[in-house]
Amino acid sequence: EQIGAALRRQGQRIDTATVYRSLGVLERLGLIRSSRLAERQYFEVAEPGEHYHLVCDQCGSANHIEGEDLAQVLRHITTEHRFAVRSADLIVHGWCEKCQAKLAASS
Repeated sequence: EQIGAALRRQGQRIDTATVYRSLGVLERLGLIRSSRLAERQYFEVAEPGEHYHLVCDQCGSANHIEGEDLAQVLRHITTEHRFAVRSADLIVHGWCEKCQAKLAASS
C-alpha cells in the first residue's frame, strides 16, 4: 500500500492490486523477499544470508539489524548439528525505544 501511495504522489496512476501482482512477480524471480512481521507484510530486496528484525508489538515498526553474535549461532548450527543452513530469519518482538518512552511518561 505504501508503494502505491508513493507512486500516486508522484503522479503515477496505479492501483493497489497492480502493486501486489508486481511484488509477487519480483518475489518469484528471487529479487525481493517477503516477511510477515506482527500483522503486517514487509518486502525487502533479496540479499543472500541472514535476516534479523526487531518488531515493536506496540507501534508495529520493524527494523533490520546486523549481528555477529547471531551469525555465530548459525555457524554453531552448521558445525555442531551438521545442518546446512540455506537462510535464516529471526524476528525479535518487544517495544521500541519510542514506545518505551511513551509508557514511562504515562506511568
